[in-house]
Amino acid sequence: MMKRQFLKLCSLIMTISVTLSIVSCGKFKGNKRDAEIISEDDPWFYSEEIKVDLGLDTSRLLGGTYITMAGADEKNIVIVASGSYRSSDGSDDIDDADNFVLISVLDQETKQVKKIDFSNEFTSTDFCNEASYNNGVLSLTISRYDPKTYNSSLKLTEIDIDSGKIISSKGIAGYFHDRFIVGEYKLGVETVADNNNIGTGKIYLKSPGEDNLSTINLKEDGVSFQEIPFIIPMNDSKGLVCAITDKGNKFFELDFKEKTVKELDPKDYEWLDLDALGDIHRVYSGTDGRSYFTTAKGISEIDLEKKSIETFLDYNWTVTNRDLLQYMEIVSCDGNSAVVAGQKSINYGMALNFAKDLTEYYVVRFTKADKNPNAGKTVLTLYEAEDFATDKINEAIQIFNSSNSSYYIKVTDKYKEDQSGLLNARSEDEYDLARLNMNSDMGNQLTMDIINGTGPDIFISTSDIGALNSSYYLADLTPYFNDLDSSKYFTNIVEASKFDGKLYQMPICFRLYGIMTEAKYSGTSGVGFTIDEYEEFLNGPLNGTDALYKSQVYYFTDLFTAMSDDFIKNGKADFTCPEFAELAFFVKENVPEKTAVYDLDSEEPTEQRAASAGTCYGIGDCFREQYRYNGNFALLGLPSSDGRGPMFEAYTSVAVSSQSTNVDACVEFIRILLSDEIQKGMAEQEHLVLNRNAFREVGMEAAEYLNGPGGNWIFGYDVAISNRPMKFTEETVDDFEKIIDSCSRIYSEDAEICKILVEEMPAYFTGQKDLDAVVNIAQDRVQKVLDERG
Repeated sequence: MMKRQFLKLCSLIMTISVTLSIVSCGKFKGNKRDAEIISEDDPWFYSEEIKVDLGLDTSRLLGGTYITMAGADEKNIVIVASGSYRSSDGSDDIDDADNFVLISVLDQETKQVKKIDFSNEFTSTDFCNEASYNNGVLSLTISRYDPKTYNSSLKLTEIDIDSGKIISSKGIAGYFHDRFIVGEYKLGVETVADNNNIGTGKIYLKSPGEDNLSTINLKEDGVSFQEIPFIIPMNDSKGLVCAITDKGNKFFELDFKEKTVKELDPKDYEWLDLDALGDIHRVYSGTDGRSYFTTAKGISEIDLEKKSIETFLDYNWTVTNRDLLQYMEIVSCDGNSAVVAGQKSINYGMALNFAKDLTEYYVVRFTKADKNPNAGKTVLTLYEAEDFATDKINEAIQIFNSSNSSYYIKVTDKYKEDQSGLLNARSEDEYDLARLNMNSDMGNQLTMDIINGTGPDIFISTSDIGALNSSYYLADLTPYFNDLDSSKYFTNIVEASKFDGKLYQMPICFRLYGIMTEAKYSGTSGVGFTIDEYEEFLNGPLNGTDALYKSQVYYFTDLFTAMSDDFIKNGKADFTCPEFAELAFFVKENVPEKTAVYDLDSEEPTEQRAASAGTCYGIGDCFREQYRYNGNFALLGLPSSDGRGPMFEAYTSVAVSSQSTNVDACVEFIRILLSDEIQKGMAEQEHLVLNRNAFREVGMEAAEYLNGPGGNWIFGYDVAISNRPMKFTEETVDDFEKIIDSCSRIYSEDAEICKILVEEMPAYFTGQKDLDAVVNIAQDRVQKVLDERG
């Protein structure tokens, strides 16, 4: 296996070497792309956002919630919010719950919202399971639970929206989620497997004027139906049923009136790739006779006559926040305009009351423009590797595109990470190797595109792809941000992100990584361990159970990455230094060769260990760890030659291609991400941010929230607030700030270099070769990679 990987790597190096030799003459710095200029004829949609206040009491803690767009007609859009508020002490006792049913009716013409509060009409054990609106009538399916008999019952309550009065309320035997609506017909689907694991497709049809459901079965001998992803309206009385089976995709014509299905020739629908389309929750029948559905990229239309799927609206063709749009469903569409509605994704972390986020429900109206108002602007392409803070990234894009007179940012979906290796990993070793391979593959894709002049202008969250950290690929941002005020920003985080004194990836928000333990265990530096100090800690308080649960080779690459500035300087590798030997000897003597295979049935140990390697993802995590370690929490650096502090990983970073159409314009986008508005928003979403003021302000809000009922997730719902063992204060926030100040190194793993170490170091760890022999080969291979990068 290792030999095959080595040959594959050599082949890749030779390919890259030949490519670079062709283009490296005259200090080649890549091919400048042909800039895309927006023309008047390029599609564009004006947008209008309407925020609908759902009437939730954000001063109270929420229990379970159900928020949905019940339906729409030409006059109204109806949204239902139901659920419960927790009791004043934050407990989840159902007897103390205070339920609510709130109806918001948006008049599409006046944009006014009428509120109907039906909370008093239902008991504390009533919960809304489904809501649907049609022709002025709202239907609520209510589940009632009897805590004495442990029985549940269902009732259907119908409400006249104009008068706000209940029309009828009656018990029903069951209900179904109407995933698809065609005209006045409602349809639900599922697949049911028998004892032999053979699946049957089931379509539940509710016809207008009928109370009972009709069930239509899709079954065939020797065929197992796995999923019915969607139904496409063919006309007012027929629909195209698309089914995925173990024998390939199948298609059926469903007659709603006759309640019959007829199988169709799948060759006629090969253009309809069900696997590529993924899970489409609802296909909307437009007034222009075409069918529409939403995706993460925009709104697409299905034309059964042309046998095609085309883009109706790409989210790059409007300034509305893409993160908001991708969770919405279509209300109406006529081929020239569209209305979508939906709840904003929940972004607040556990450290703040997420009820504030739940109130953000939007209706967005799009209207096709005759001419593109951005005509003449130059396009900057943006690639986002991760989606941790995508809401605020998209808000910054929205601000940039609305305010910049010369440039316009478009998001590309060209690149996809292959995460199959991560999903199939059965041990820590397999997972780490899969991660290296994935990052190596992405690094190769991005670097080659930069060389060829086809790469993005802006890179979001690629700081873990260490291969990019070179002036050959990325612009040095140091001249643009060398005047950051250390009293306003964590400038040590910016400095620690530099490689050979150059800032290639600006950290916007981050998470902390290191040894979680009590402060009393820290080494003489106060922020980490020297290798000798960690060995004493390992054999003492840890009782031989390492905080870093990794096998020798991946343990070594982690420590190597934390100290890589000692081993690689100015493009030169030096593994002959004493620090490298000290690190290698420690790992050989103290770390097991392999980790155990995952036992998916085993339970996690419940006892508190003296230390563990881990990540603080945000403010809430820091508060939780402070409690776990009795108010003496410390996050310390991995063992190193100098006892350095913890590392950090960039939750969100921004880099600019060295071949960008305009680096200065890209930097303006970065400045928007560093603005108080965006930084405060990211902090509220549980991210640690570069802006000190935003960090402290949100930190104090979190302390206040967690000292009240919001802290039950930390202390337990059975512990009264008055009996909690500690209280969070400004001093707690001060301690977190000191931990951030102690960071001196970004975790930016160079996958290609780490893969070389993974291949070469085991010969030393297992005693096959002495360290000098291994170092000679590993250093030579790493140096060749560095030289080929330029």
